[in-house]
Amino acid sequence: MLKYKRVLYLILVIVILSALIFSGTQNILEGREGRQLYDHALKAYYSGDYTRAEALYRELIEKEPGNFENYRNLFALYGEQGRMDEAVRLYQRLLLHGKIPDAERDILIELGWAYYLTGNYKEAEKMLSMADEYKSLAGRIENHRMGLIYYRLEDYSQAADFFRKAVEKDPDFASAHLKLGKTLKAKGEIDAAVDSFNRTLTADSSFVKVHRILGALYYSLGDLDSAYQCLLRALLIREDPEMQKMLEEIEERYGIKIHRRSLEKAVRRLEKKRAQKIQAKDQDGQ
Repeated sequence: MLKYKRVLYLILVIVILSALIFSGTQNILEGREGRQLYDHALKAYYSGDYTRAEALYRELIEKEPGNFENYRNLFALYGEQGRMDEAVRLYQRLLLHGKIPDAERDILIELGWAYYLTGNYKEAEKMLSMADEYKSLAGRIENHRMGLIYYRLEDYSQAADFFRKAVEKDPDFASAHLKLGKTLKAKGEIDAAVDSFNRTLTADSSFVKVHRILGALYYSLGDLDSAYQCLLRALLIREDPEMQKMLEEIEERYGIKIHRRSLEKAVRRLEKKRAQKIQAKDQDGQ
């Protein structure tokens, strides 16, 4: 009887060891297969074969649902193709698996910005607020993006705060100055808005639409001389019937064409200098 038990025990041990060996071998084979699939997907992506890359990444996600890198790569592929709705659905599926580990919190940031790009501003704000890492970065881009989200939500006080933080981080951040100006204008703080728009042009004089915005603001404030100069600068860069009409109304009020020639020459000189500056930068980069 004792001998019989020993034989059974030995058989059981052999069976367990065999199962473990088979399981280990299977995991190795699956790991190798996954690695090969990943390499093929990457190769297809870099060669521009996005259809094959997408199919392979989808296969990898089915095989390894807990592997965040596969989701990220497919998300990036969708983003590059402008398929943001699909990118959002992909990460939503990932969130269904449970809590995102701290090491992967930047997924919330990517999803938040994808929500913004698809027009879902409330979800964008929710995702970015959940991403503590996003707040801790607190750089010019992060503050600018949060400002854009709150601007779309028409929470202009919050938006203005974030845009101010962005320009504090980078005083030459023209886009943030522009958005701050638009936000302050929406709040009815016209003088502060004018200051922000002028700072936009100081940071980057090529923002043609700012000349137009400033021209209209100066016109509404009754500062016709400043309005005329801004509108003329904008018209010299790009024709616009509405601006032309405002310009003609100002000229009619004054009864003369206010220093148009001298202004035209000054603007052309500025444009020539700007073109030379860009050309010099291009040559330095070569």
